[in-house]
Amino acid sequence: MKNQKNIRNPYPFLLTLTLSLFFLAAQNLSAQGDTPHPIVGTWTFDASTFETRMDPGAKQRLDTLPAQKNAIRAFYIGRTESFAPDGSYLISLADGSTLVGHWAAQNNNIVQITTPDGSVFRKRISFPVPNRLVMVNIASGDTKSIITETYFIKN
Repeated sequence: MKNQKNIRNPYPFLLTLTLSLFFLAAQNLSAQGDTPHPIVGTWTFDASTFETRMDPGAKQRLDTLPAQKNAIRAFYIGRTESFAPDGSYLISLADGSTLVGHWAAQNNNIVQITTPDGSVFRKRISFPVPNRLVMVNIASGDTKSIITETYFIKN
């Protein structure tokens, strides 16, 4: 009797290996999809940027109207903006009042914010350094912002 080698069928092993690699890759892609958008979290307005990022014409006019300038300052100083993973959006002002809405990320670093009354605001966002957020309002129609860029620090 000849010495026969016991040759096993390689297909079950290859099938198991292929399926394992497929599920590992699928799990990796799924985990990447679970990564929250970098804007998710609570951000506090950087008060040191209040006047430096104000539209120069608006700043000049407001310098002659201290009561209005203080009212605008109160809207920004102490302000936090929260972006939840579920798309909910909350602005909390220093006086305790809040504004709510929904946010959605769009292409080209644009975030769209929609208020309950249907108003839509678009902002270009950037993260110049870790835990810092810059939002630039994208004008729509004849609307022009007094503060051209808002700077935030992550809480």
